[in-house]
Amino acid sequence: MAQPPQQQPMSPPPRPQYPPPGAAPPPYGYAPQPPPKKDNTLLIVVVVAVVVVVIIAVAAVLYFMFLATPFVPTTSPPTVAFGTATPSGGNVTIAIASVSRAVAFALFEVNLQWNSATGFPTFLVFSPAYSSVTVSGTDFRVYFQDTNGNFNVDQGDSVRITGDGAALPSGTYSFILLWSLTSAEIAQRTFVV
Repeated sequence: MAQPPQQQPMSPPPRPQYPPPGAAPPPYGYAPQPPPKKDNTLLIVVVVAVVVVVIIAVAAVLYFMFLATPFVPTTSPPTVAFGTATPSGGNVTIAIASVSRAVAFALFEVNLQWNSATGFPTFLVFSPAYSSVTVSGTDFRVYFQDTNGNFNVDQGDSVRITGDGAALPSGTYSFILLWSLTSAEIAQRTFVV
C-alpha cells in the first residue's frame, strides 16, 4: 500500500512586531513635572520700595516749596526797606536791605514811575520770568532775584529793572513795591538814569 506523501510540519505564522514600526511608544508613567516658575517676589518688593521713595521725595519737595513758609496772617503787609539803586549795563538793581518778616513773593505787586508818569501795578514774578510794567507806552521789565531760593521776599534779595530787552531810557524813576491784598504802597526807591 502506498503511503500518502508526508506533509511537512507547518510553522506558526510570524508574530507581528511590537510596537509596530512608526507607532508611538507605549506609555511609561506620568509626564515629567514642569520646571518651577521664577519667583518675582524680590522684584515686586524693590519696585514698591522705589515707588514709595519717589512719592515721599516729591511730597517733601512740594512741602518745602510751598508749605514750609509759616502762614502768617496776611492782613497787614511787612515793612520793607530798599538799599541803594545800583546801575549796571544801562539797567538798575535795587537791593532789599531789610524785611520785617519773610513773605511769599506772590503777595507783592510792583509799579514804576518814569518822569512823573505812572504805570499800572502788576504782580511780582519769580526770575527768570519778569513782571512787565508799561509807562507812557514804554514797556519795562522787573525781575525778582531770590538769592536764597526760598520763594520769599527777604533781606538779601534784589529787584532788577530793565527796558524791554534793552537798557533803560534816560529819566527819573521811582520803583514802587505794593501789598497785593490792599494795593497799599510798602516801599519806594527813586533813581536817575
